[in-house]
Amino acid sequence: MLSDFEERKRAGSGLGYFRGESEIAGMASMRSVLSSMPTIQLVRGRGNSDFMALLPNPGIGGRGWCLAALYIDGFQADWDQLQTYKPKDLVGVEMYPRAASAPIQYQEVATGCGVVLVWTKYLK
Repeated sequence: MLSDFEERKRAGSGLGYFRGESEIAGMASMRSVLSSMPTIQLVRGRGNSDFMALLPNPGIGGRGWCLAALYIDGFQADWDQLQTYKPKDLVGVEMYPRAASAPIQYQEVATGCGVVLVWTKYLK
């Protein structure tokens, strides 16, 4: 899975945004990692979540916001799970503003909203 991430990052298809380990290492929090991505809006989370990421909603003509799908190490996750990680735990983050631009296995077809993929050092 990490090799797929590296390949997508190298290809730089223009469909997503990437942050690698060296870019993430100096960041203070997971909030700062995600807020470094364009088009993302962080809002107060529910339950144990400090925050959740919203992306422009493709279903309303680009107006409004929708909750991004989150995957950690290839598995669908809740935003409160992300709170257990620090930037030093990560090897990379990918963000796709629209589901159709994400790798097929991570597309949330039902909502059409974008996707955030988080890759941790624990996957190695």
